[in-house]
Formats: sequence, C-alpha cells, structure tokens
Amino acid sequence: MKKLLILGFAVALACAAYAYPTFTGQTGLISVPTAAVAPTGQIQVAADWFYTFADTDAIYPVRVLYGVNNQLEIGAAYMGMESSSDHAWDINAKYVLPLTFGQAQWALGASYTDGDNIDAIFGASLAATRAFNETFKGTASLMWNDRDGAFLADIEGFGSENQLALALGGEANFDNGLSLVGEYINFLPGAEINMAARYALTSALTAQAGFVFNTSSPFIGVSYNFGGAAAE
Repeated sequence: MKKLLILGFAVALACAAYAYPTFTGQTGLISVPTAAVAPTGQIQVAADWFYTFADTDAIYPVRVLYGVNNQLEIGAAYMGMESSSDHAWDINAKYVLPLTFGQAQWALGASYTDGDNIDAIFGASLAATRAFNETFKGTASLMWNDRDGAFLADIEGFGSENQLALALGGEANFDNGLSLVGEYINFLPGAEINMAARYALTSALTAQAGFVFNTSSPFIGVSYNFGGAAAE
C-alpha cells in the first residue's frame, strides 16, 4: 500500500508540472484532455487564435481554469468567430481518480456547452496519463460528446453524428522551457493530427504555436498563471 501511495504521488507531480488548458478549457494537450489538473489555488488564463477549415474565418477560444485542490479543477471557456456574431461558451470540470492502474494517473472530465446555432451539448472524457521518464509523458483518452451544429464541429472536428472519439497523444518537456505536444484523434470514422510547440517565457507566461485539423489550421496563443504552488 505504501508503495502504491508513493507511486501515485510521483505520477501526480509529473502530470501536474506542465498543465495547460486545451482549446475547450480542461487541462490537456491541444484539444485532448489529459489526467492532469491545474495546481491547487492556481488560476490559468489562456487565449488562442486560429483559422477554421478552408481559411474562411478565425476562431478565438478564451479559457479560464482554477485548481480547487490536487484532484479537482473547474473552468470556463468562450469561443468567438472573428467575422461572425456566432459564439459559444463552456463550463467544465475534471476529477483525478484514486487509481494508479498501469502506472498512470486517471481522470474523469465533464463539460456543458451552449451557444449560437447549436443545441446544448454535454461532454465527458476518461483520460489516462503516464510519465515514461523525466521528460516525456503519454496520454490515452476516450471522449464522448453529444454534438449538434456546425460551429463547434469547426472547432473540434466533431460532426453532428460523430459522438465518440479515441485519442493518443504525448508531450516532451525540455530543460530550456520548450515543450513539444502532439495528438492523434480518431472520430470514428474520421481522424486528425494536431501538433504544437510551447515555450515558457517566464514562470507564469507560456506561448504556443502549432496546427490543428491535419495542418489545415495554424494557431498561436498564450497562457498566464496566477497564484498556486507551481507559480510561487
């Protein structure tokens, strides 16, 4: 039992060290949630800008996360379009489960989204994240979304009939503050690959750049952390 507790604590530290909000709010890779949560007492604010399919419009997701404790985070997101009045908002939460199966940290996530031209949407996820060494960790995530409407389909790749997605991803962290992030999402039957590079400009400010939708949509963004043990 003592060995399991120590293992669980080590996994939690490894997963929390590089927490970053996804496009829809929860801590994760780019659009895939991981099993990490925001550090206790920390507020994370992130904003990005990227084009949708065929470069017809730009989307700017703004997210706020708060680490309630070392097992729970809550968040909210706003998603607008540059040349349209369409917008959406999202509230979300993630809970780290008391499991160390497969030497991984496990977490359940949930979200509720509403906005223009869409019905109310409920989403859920189960993610497992494992630190393979000091610099690399991998994530497997099962995501379910009850989606309807083209606006959020553009943001996340989900169509109105694609409700289940399986994802694999990873993050490599280097001593100079650079992180490389990649994810593969199978939307059954569609699929996409997203990639990003992140650089810690300060202990609180991180910039990122990359692409989503199989290189069709480049993006840039920043995240800033307020308070919390990790920012002290």
